[in-house]
Amino acid sequence: MNNNAVVTSSIIEDAFLISCLVIALQHVEPAITRNPESDIFLDDCQGSIETMLLKRLLATAGMIRNIVFEKYPSDTRDDEWRMLADRKVGLLLRDGRDDELTFREACNKILHHRSYAFPASVSVVGLALQDCAQFSGTQQEREWHAILNLHQFASAAYFCADIERRV
Repeated sequence: MNNNAVVTSSIIEDAFLISCLVIALQHVEPAITRNPESDIFLDDCQGSIETMLLKRLLATAGMIRNIVFEKYPSDTRDDEWRMLADRKVGLLLRDGRDDELTFREACNKILHHRSYAFPASVSVVGLALQDCAQFSGTQQEREWHAILNLHQFASAAYFCADIERRV
């Protein structure tokens, strides 16, 4: 990324935070069950973690789309860039079809969503929903739902942040 150490560092930190926040959210409900006297506090923690997760996803998707994918349009990318942009990170449901959700498309869906749910509320075969968020919106008056595996997205972001040194 033009040797921009701050951006590279931010994306790498956000990638780690995204996975850590997902893991933390997965443990809130069991913690509430074990500690009913702290349920109000733990509910507040859950809401705060969900907010932090969404902020990190928005920041990461924005940096990657605006700095990485805009700088390197698909016709100028080498094979590693193309493989990373096309890396599967979930499913895209639209027009009655289930399509692969690529890393590049996931960045756009995160940035243009109208609603967000964690964990994903749509049941999809082959995805562990506790690791997924659901982003929904419309494009040209057509509704879409992106089921995003957050660990896969974070992993792709991590490798994307440092790709310029390897290509």
